Amino acid sequence: MAQLPGAETAMFSDENLRRVLFDASSDCVLILDEEGRALMVNETCRRLMESVRAPDLVGDLWVERWPAEARKNVSEALSSARAGETVRFRESCHGTSSQKWWDVCVAPIRTESGGAMRLLCVCRDITDTRRAQQEALESEARLQLGCATAGLALASMDFKQGLAFLSVESARLLGLGNEATTLSLNELPSLLHPDDRDRVMEAIAMTLRPDGPGWFELDLRIVRPSGEVRWHRARQQVIFEGEGAERRASHAILASFDITKQKAAEETLQRNKEFLRAMLDSLPHHVAVIGEDGRIIAVNKPWDRFARANGGAPDSVGLGVDYLASARIAAMEGDVFASRAFEGINSVLTGSRDKFILEYPCHAPDREQWFMLHAMRLSWPPAAVILSHTDITERIRNEQRLREAEERLRESDRNKDEFIATLAHELRNPLAPLRSGLQFMRRVRPGEPGFARMQDIMERQVAHLVRLVDDLLDISRISRGKVELRKERIDAVAIVRQAIADVRALMEAKNLAIHMRGFDAPMPMVGDPVRVSQIIVNLLDNAIKYSDGGGTIRLAAQRNGMEICIAISDTGAGISPDMLPMIFDLFTQGEGTPKQGRAGLGIGLALVRKLVEMHGGSVEAQSDGLGHGARFLVRFPLAEGVSQAAGVDAADLQPIGVGGRRALIIDDNRDAADSLAIALSHCGFEVDVAYSGMEGLARAAAFTPDLVLLDLGMPVMDGYQTARALRAQPGGAEIELVALTGWGEEEARRRVKEAGFDGHLIKPARIEDIAALFPSGQPVTASE
Repeated sequence: MAQLPGAETAMFSDENLRRVLFDASSDCVLILDEEGRALMVNETCRRLMESVRAPDLVGDLWVERWPAEARKNVSEALSSARAGETVRFRESCHGTSSQKWWDVCVAPIRTESGGAMRLLCVCRDITDTRRAQQEALESEARLQLGCATAGLALASMDFKQGLAFLSVESARLLGLGNEATTLSLNELPSLLHPDDRDRVMEAIAMTLRPDGPGWFELDLRIVRPSGEVRWHRARQQVIFEGEGAERRASHAILASFDITKQKAAEETLQRNKEFLRAMLDSLPHHVAVIGEDGRIIAVNKPWDRFARANGGAPDSVGLGVDYLASARIAAMEGDVFASRAFEGINSVLTGSRDKFILEYPCHAPDREQWFMLHAMRLSWPPAAVILSHTDITERIRNEQRLREAEERLRESDRNKDEFIATLAHELRNPLAPLRSGLQFMRRVRPGEPGFARMQDIMERQVAHLVRLVDDLLDISRISRGKVELRKERIDAVAIVRQAIADVRALMEAKNLAIHMRGFDAPMPMVGDPVRVSQIIVNLLDNAIKYSDGGGTIRLAAQRNGMEICIAISDTGAGISPDMLPMIFDLFTQGEGTPKQGRAGLGIGLALVRKLVEMHGGSVEAQSDGLGHGARFLVRFPLAEGVSQAAGVDAADLQPIGVGGRRALIIDDNRDAADSLAIALSHCGFEVDVAYSGMEGLARAAAFTPDLVLLDLGMPVMDGYQTARALRAQPGGAEIELVALTGWGEEEARRRVKEAGFDGHLIKPARIEDIAALFPSGQPVTASE
């Protein structure tokens, strides 16, 4: 406790001492009595405490000069001073104009004589200091808030101390906790990812060099203590001190923020770009994107490859090329499709429409292609259009083929209608003389004038009907692959001669001459004799049909290497150039002349081609046009290793006698059964007839036939069931069981064999074919 050196009154009356102690001090100085009333104040106190005159403070209780919220601290300080303690405290006090902060020291003072206690109060104005501290705290808080909000990590490095001072956010982002942290500079490399460590340390070393840049910015990876890897974008600024040779790095500020999500997004974006690029490049379409100025800003590989393959220069197909300008120039040069493309793409680009589609041809160096242009607006700022060019050449060709097929179908329908009309005509033609012949035979007996001639006419017309029906069935079976050739070694010359004999009556009826050349020596080949004969007969029949009376038919044969070539030519109607390529198509009919009347059915030549091809040969039609006749060339492979054919002359084939043979005919068609029974009776057969399967079983048991001719398509019990029942009867195994039916397909033949038949004859069967089933007896003739 301080003691005053002299008497109190004398001391305080000394003007010089008062001035030194009070007025010269920069702090507020007050002397209080023991109750806390102001006894003396200096000029600084009056000024800082905003009092005009000292009496404004002298005599007042000092505690009442403080605001209510501060009086407790003031009172406690005064009490402690009275107890002999020196006390310090800080409080604010409102002046007349502003609030001030004070740093106050209160100490007790006693005189040497032991007079009354006085209290010395020294108050220092710390308002500016306090305000600066507050502003610093607020600034620090704002900085911390900003860093936390932005995820910004701040660190300062003191190179003299070798320390790094990490902010709260920096410590948090590095996984070092939630408090500001100090680390040794030597610890920092351990926070870096091993793959980034050398690169980052090299960058730091460069910034610390006196002549270096003094800063760096890098994307780097840090490894948290937990092992988690995070991406950061860091920037360091170095602070140097000294000049020249003494220039050294003293401090550095490092700022970084976490970009892990950004890096993941960039990686995802890059993968998506690569996927999109790979997908676009793998498309068969040619794809490009043009910007709002009409220039190409992206293309895929098919676009580039196609453009270059078709003569496009790199600077005319790649990025930056003004696509719209190129289309506009082509349009101005008269390219209609380019004009449409320019208008359509421009309308999409300007927003007039969302998309545009155009099909257009592209004339490549080696072929013509068709493409479909598809333009679609992209909702990008700025505007852009994606173009795709799809190769539709195959589709266009298919559509063309479809149109051609439709036209062929319509033509086929027309041909079908014509075929049906012609078929009706062809059927009526032989039926008319047959009817006339039957009416004639009712009135005339055998041997009377005209009977034999009428009989020949009727036989020719029946043969024509049979051939007509056979052709119809054959073309159907061949088209479905149901015909099998029964090939053997034959003589083509003998087959041709027999075919001429078969149609001689037709040639004589039209007074046609025939000339043959090259048929002196045999020509061996391997083929089905029936089908080869059918080929030659159909060609001869065609020549006869389209020849005028008095014309000529020529046949020529020659060997050409390993081929046999047979040529049949006529002086008839001829074939137009338009018709030649399709003359062998089904239902294609020749252009008959008025003299010749209606054309044929359009199946004969189609059948010829199919049968020839089945033999491994070929057939060709030639003509100099309408009115100049026609020539057909048939080529068959020559039989290898055969010098002479085992040909058989048809004249050697004679009917075989069947005297005493018993034949049972089972057919629900009474006329067919009865007429066949009459014919067989005249050939020497003993004949019985049944009109159903059940009746046939009963007649067979009573009649005991050697031969049963059985129809297949009967009601109730069909021919297959009847055959099995016949075989099961006593003696049924010895019967010659023959199917006599209009069904000639392979399936019917298979079922016939399975049902136990011995043979299969197609209606109408010749009497000679039935008689030939018995290899013994005496020859018979039609007159017997």
